[in-house]
Amino acid sequence: MTMIGINPKLKLMKIIILLFLTSCSLPFTLKKGEKLLIIQTAYNSHKSSFLVYVPKGVEVNAYVSPIKGHESFKPKNKNLIESGDKDVIQFDFEELNNKYKTYELVITRFGIALDSRTFSVFDSKSSKVSFVVLAQNEDELWSAAFKLSPQLLVWIHQDTTQVPEVYRELDHLIPIYHEREVKFFAGGIDFISMPIPQEEKIELAAQLSNFSEHPAFFISSQQYFGAHHQGPSFEGLNPQAFELFIEELKKRDNSYAFISGGRPYSEIMQFPRSLTDIPTFEFSASGGGENQKEFDQYNPWRVTGSPQARSYLFIKSILHQQKWEINVKAKDSNNNDLYSRKLFIPIKFLQQF
Repeated sequence: MTMIGINPKLKLMKIIILLFLTSCSLPFTLKKGEKLLIIQTAYNSHKSSFLVYVPKGVEVNAYVSPIKGHESFKPKNKNLIESGDKDVIQFDFEELNNKYKTYELVITRFGIALDSRTFSVFDSKSSKVSFVVLAQNEDELWSAAFKLSPQLLVWIHQDTTQVPEVYRELDHLIPIYHEREVKFFAGGIDFISMPIPQEEKIELAAQLSNFSEHPAFFISSQQYFGAHHQGPSFEGLNPQAFELFIEELKKRDNSYAFISGGRPYSEIMQFPRSLTDIPTFEFSASGGGENQKEFDQYNPWRVTGSPQARSYLFIKSILHQQKWEINVKAKDSNNNDLYSRKLFIPIKFLQQF
């Protein structure tokens, strides 16, 4: 039997073609210790999605594999998003589950590993979730928040184009949920974006269609309850729509709370059963621009708060059989507690998840 080898001329031709294609592409390498900006997004509970920032014209691919396992997954979708002087490439992975606690995302170029991060997949049956609420684009605050190892980052800043550079340094990614997204499920809780409507007539039933099965956090970069101050709020800007919004919530068999920003201070507000059908709360993260005078204004709903503008919220949510426990801490950039509360909301109806 004779061995059939590769024709030397054909082999040489393949090498020449490969070198030509490589030379035609934009040169791009990472220096030692340098990292790509890779963001894990939390916009779909059934997908693990990532945004990879690269120089314009640089082509990269990705795959995912469990840290303790031998499988590997290719992205279901890959989309190029133009963003200023860089390209942003989105990779979506759909077949991941919590069989493995930790996965590795590997970014490749010409089949060679360029960069990587680890990340976790949410346990769909868990009744607990810890997350931070950030309304400011400051490296020090984000760095402090990362030290608490939250499972999720709720980003309620109106400008989503500039994630602080400190996120680039994460070895284990923390998914980011922004108010522009529609709905995300974690820890038995729905995170639902409900931005403040500007128009007079809104289809509230349609907007609340996502609020159906689980207790929920409604999220906006501006406060919901705010008729007591001059700043923007749902109640202040659109009182009639706000009243309809509350009436719609009362019709639902679910418990709920509000997460917001936009004020130059942080605070917790509590609302009585006579107003919202069940006792509930609004948690406001500071949007910066400290203003003691505004903080000192009368607020009939405030439980506690802090005028310190450079702060964020750390929240632990736990579902019990008959109640929803929410532990809230306001933190400064050194992770000192500004205030802390353990709160409970009755669960009207808890569907098994």
